Amino acid sequence: MTASLRSARTVVTTDRWFTFPARPDVVRRALGATGSYRHWWPWLTKLDADGLFAGATWRCTVRSPLRTSLIFRLQIDRADTDVVTARLDGDLVGSARISLLNGAEHTTELHLEACLQPRGNAVAALARLVPTLAQRSHDRIVDTGARQFAAALRREP
Repeated sequence: MTASLRSARTVVTTDRWFTFPARPDVVRRALGATGSYRHWWPWLTKLDADGLFAGATWRCTVRSPLRTSLIFRLQIDRADTDVVTARLDGDLVGSARISLLNGAEHTTELHLEACLQPRGNAVAALARLVPTLAQRSHDRIVDTGARQFAAALRREP
């Protein structure tokens, strides 16, 4: 994560672990199924992505719990079997990393790390005024997304 983002007042961070009910190869395959993302995550109102691979550029629009839309570009820098890293630019600026590890009894441990800064819209202005609200809103999207992804893994073969 960049030092300039860490020092800003409006940084939103994530350092979370999730356990999913599938082996890592199944989770990895599901993460690569970008065509299913909008079905799993209704708050992802727009996604232009042709896969999960190094060099891919995704264009995303997310509807936040604050009822505003965040539009950003996600550049996939690395997409190995067990690690995905990306940079974000637009209404959110920063970086993110997903690590997949074998869990107990055919489960997968997913570690999500992100350091993001809202920029150039109503969310950025609100985040400057009430930083804890921006963090809670982000946490809510992350937690909801993890639950929705786990449900999708249980439903889909």
